[in-house]
Amino acid sequence: MTGGWRIWASVARPHILSIIFASTVTYGWIFRGEHTWDLALIGFIAVWDWFIVNWTNKATDLEEDLANGIAGAAEVAAHKRVVEGLGWAMMIGGLFAGLWVHPELLPLRLSFTAVGIVYNYNVLGFKRLKERYFFKNFGSSILFTHSVFLYPLFGQGLEGSYSLPALLLSILFFLPLELTYEVLYDLRDYEGDKQQGVPTFPVAHGPDRAKTIIYGLLAFSAVWPIVGAVTGLLRLREWVVVAAVLQQLVLMRVYAWRDRRPSARECIAITYWGTGQLVSYNLWIAVGLPLGP
Repeated sequence: MTGGWRIWASVARPHILSIIFASTVTYGWIFRGEHTWDLALIGFIAVWDWFIVNWTNKATDLEEDLANGIAGAAEVAAHKRVVEGLGWAMMIGGLFAGLWVHPELLPLRLSFTAVGIVYNYNVLGFKRLKERYFFKNFGSSILFTHSVFLYPLFGQGLEGSYSLPALLLSILFFLPLELTYEVLYDLRDYEGDKQQGVPTFPVAHGPDRAKTIIYGLLAFSAVWPIVGAVTGLLRLREWVVVAAVLQQLVLMRVYAWRDRRPSARECIAITYWGTGQLVSYNLWIAVGLPLGP
């Protein structure tokens, strides 16, 4: 396939993969209180499954990506069948390879893969989730719940011992925060999505209302760590992540304030800022600074 390696690397969306790995490892540590090589391996499994979703998504989103001038779209269009074939081969190969290292994750990974397929493809005559209002974002939330929370829980054998209220509060915090990234990306893609009729929040409600939705999501996200801290349902290590909401508020003021819509490069920068905050959390732990019992 033609195209520089940087172009094909961008197709895999490394900024998304970085925040997936950092999120999975962070919550894996929150659940168990220990960094292990096995937790890193679970993080890489999550990255691989997301890589497949991102890769196949590039083959199925060609019209929108071309309209929005997304890097790598022209190269994917020139090799669409090869890209799709590689995606399916890597999907199946990755599932079989996972049986050697974490067979207990197979049911979750099959569920993740099934959601990824109906997100990217029309299945049994039903329109794919990517083209449905609300379900475009909801489907992504299901994928994040699998990889960030369920993979490290089941992969570390903690599914029966970790507090269910604490888990639910953490999910209620994380998913609205994650959705703010998606709406920011949809603001970036507003013109092309509008042209193609993709029912994103900015297209359905306008860019200004979409920004209001982002602020609402951030407020909703912040509620749950605070509730957990006040009620004692969450430990310091679990509720201190509310700082991510404050960071996202600052980034909104920088990259999407008033009439501004973030560019492709700025959306990538926002995502790497999120990864950086998660990395700083884990470095804090690694050097022995306290985050509570």
